[in-house]
Amino acid sequence: MLNNNNLSNTAATRQASESRIALYCRAARENDHAIKEQKNWLSRFARQAGYKNPMFYIDNGADGQTLDRPAMNALMEEIKSGAVSAVAVISVDRISRSFSTLAEWMRFCESHNVRCIAVESGELN
Repeated sequence: MLNNNNLSNTAATRQASESRIALYCRAARENDHAIKEQKNWLSRFARQAGYKNPMFYIDNGADGQTLDRPAMNALMEEIKSGAVSAVAVISVDRISRSFSTLAEWMRFCESHNVRCIAVESGELN
């Protein structure tokens, strides 16, 4: 859930506006409505947190067991290039429903100094 109290910190907002955030959406089955809801929620979060020009990565109809998905692969390349400093998802199950795959994702982000934010529960690292 968005918590406006956490977003009012001026230093955090200034830092957010200077970094690039990727907004990742995933639906296991083609589901335009679910993707639209995720996009709206994440856009609102990015705007309230002060992030400028968020980038969307969308895997619509992609299984959550592995990270081998078209938009996820593109996102990982952007992270490797240094173009992304934070990634936000609605919930961790949008990254993966597998604990080992989620741990792999967290290690990858940590190794590239990328913040992971699950909007419903807060920062992951």
